[in-house]
Amino acid sequence: IVPVGTEANIPEIPFGKIKPYHVVHMGHLMIKHGVQLAIESIPHIIKVIPQFHLDIIGGGEYEEALRKLAQELGVSNYITFYGFIQSHRELERMLSVCALGVAPYMDTEDSYIRNTDPGKVKAYLAAGLPVIITKVPLIWKELTKYRCGVAVSYNARDLARAIIWLLLENQRLRQYRKNAKKLAKDYNWDKIFDKALRKTL
Repeated sequence: IVPVGTEANIPEIPFGKIKPYHVVHMGHLMIKHGVQLAIESIPHIIKVIPQFHLDIIGGGEYEEALRKLAQELGVSNYITFYGFIQSHRELERMLSVCALGVAPYMDTEDSYIRNTDPGKVKAYLAAGLPVIITKVPLIWKELTKYRCGVAVSYNARDLARAIIWLLLENQRLRQYRKNAKKLAKDYNWDKIFDKALRKTL
């Protein structure tokens, strides 16, 4: 009845002012969140999009391992680790200027994420970002239904192909961003609580 909601007042960034090849991952850095897959996809992406950059927002116990992986793959220059952002408004601004967001959750039998409603995805939508997500949390079905996201298997090449598919076609990316903002309005907290309270009365 009450899913995770979004903020409705995040300013929309004109398409011409976004960072066109920047993809963002936001959230606590832990292995089950699959940030490593985003890093592993970079060698495939830069063959087609040499301007590509991955913004990683958030900290956690897995950060050092991610930095080491980036070094081993020779892609450290394509990644910025921002750490934890204290200001929520600054976080919203940082998300909004990126082209799209990734949520590459690990696909394991014991993953609790299968039964969650990820706040990361709602934050991306509220900022107007299309979402590339692995087929783990059920929201992937809604993202693909409303054409504001792409669902992939937990595979670096598949993730890279989806990122390239969106980043290299401005008209497609523009439409997916519009669709993301539209779906985010359905998850506005006011709408969610109104719906929940009507069901309980």
